[in-house]
Amino acid sequence: MIRVVDSENREPKALSKGEKAVFKLLGIVVADNPSEIKRLLLKYGVTISQNATNLQLIDSVVNSLEVQDKNFNQDLSEIFSEQVIPDDYDSFNHNDLFTNEDEGYDNFFKAFEGIKAQFKKLGQWLKGNKKAKAQAKSESVKSAIQFQTKKDLKERQEQTKEKKAKIIKVIATITVLSIATGLIIWKVKKGQKGKNIYQPK
Repeated sequence: MIRVVDSENREPKALSKGEKAVFKLLGIVVADNPSEIKRLLLKYGVTISQNATNLQLIDSVVNSLEVQDKNFNQDLSEIFSEQVIPDDYDSFNHNDLFTNEDEGYDNFFKAFEGIKAQFKKLGQWLKGNKKAKAQAKSESVKSAIQFQTKKDLKERQEQTKEKKAKIIKVIATITVLSIATGLIIWKVKKGQKGKNIYQPK
């Protein structure tokens, strides 16, 4: 069970590239896989509606990070590590999560440990700090909107391609049928002319 305490109002620090990347990734995960986030929150006793918005999910995760529960952080980092980022999505770079780019996101264990370490630092930063939490949520919401917009655009493009392919298929079928029908009519007419020529008087 995760219990969130009231926040104080300290000045938030400027987020590092790696810390910003964590909240960007949170936005992506929430936009792409909200059911996993809901499952995680419910597992740790956080009350969340099945119809929760992206903003509500982000709010709950940020509040939960503030608690600094090791098991929650571990489960969340596993979800983060398994998140697939499309190749054509250029608003997020996995390597931003790490101090040294050569650590590499392709190594699951290093990615998993790297994200857990970030959660620990961020939990300390968020603890009792309303402004910090607002900053974190803002970063995540912005990322969720960007990812969802890109995702929706891609889906629309795919639907347009499918519609065009169906139209082309229908036109091709009609064309083939028209040609076939034309050939049949031509052969029938030709056969009838031949019969008329060779009929006995």
